[in-house]
Amino acid sequence: MDGVIYGGADSYFRNYGWTYHKMTIGNPWLTSPKYNTDGSEYVSNNLVRLYYFSGKGEYKSVNYKLTLAYSENYGLNTLTFDNCKRQLSYQLETSTPLNFLNNAKISLAISGDNRTQYGHNLALIFGISYSGILGY
Repeated sequence: MDGVIYGGADSYFRNYGWTYHKMTIGNPWLTSPKYNTDGSEYVSNNLVRLYYFSGKGEYKSVNYKLTLAYSENYGLNTLTFDNCKRQLSYQLETSTPLNFLNNAKISLAISGDNRTQYGHNLALIFGISYSGILGY
């Protein structure tokens, strides 16, 4: 035995101190009480295994960033889900400068979730930003 103990019944996120207006604080992969189907106000999923990848780059004048997260959600130490709930979350963001307006850029992103924990969701995000009015 190497002295490391796995398991235990500690459930730090199950108390009410790690939420604000039914949303978890500090860890977006723990299920917020807002999503509890039984009306309870505690974190009902804090046993999570997560695989995460993020990378960014540039192609010609287009900047891009890809983020992928795959999670396996098991419930609580004392109350596990009948089956592991798997979730794939992703986002691809792109942006490019607007040539006709200095310090402005246009951005487009696609973001989504797929599988059993949060269902199937898709979002398209469009933005225009400007910087430089109050330079320092």
